Amino acid sequence: MKKLLFAALGLVTLFSNACTKDPVSENGTLIMVRFQNSTDSDLEEAQMEFDSVNTTDVGAIPAGETTNYMVFDYFQTGYYPGGDYQFPTGSLNGKKDGVAFHAWSLNWCGTGVEYKQLDPGKYTIEIIKVGNDSPWTYQIKFVD
Repeated sequence: MKKLLFAALGLVTLFSNACTKDPVSENGTLIMVRFQNSTDSDLEEAQMEFDSVNTTDVGAIPAGETTNYMVFDYFQTGYYPGGDYQFPTGSLNGKKDGVAFHAWSLNWCGTGVEYKQLDPGKYTIEIIKVGNDSPWTYQIKFVD
């Protein structure tokens, strides 16, 4: 009976490993994004928020560090027709030094921007300080 139990357990393990998708091996079919914190402070409890439905937890991003790639099912970008400039839509929210933190790409519909789903691939979004007045203090932008 023990041999039968071990054989069944072995088969279940074999099939579960064979059916697990590896995000790295499917580079061309997934949207993979990492976040680079170019500010001088750690960010805590970060979330990428597109709307009330499409929100992804990013977690802590230490100052000067870059997260691992994360798989996104939904990631909207803004672009200008006829141009190749794309930037993330939505905002990165969390805490910095225990205080609410907000960074966005500074795009809005009044500038002629159009929106689309990000093409599959690997991307890095940099978080930078651009000013001293909220909500214009921090910005997110693609760097590769």
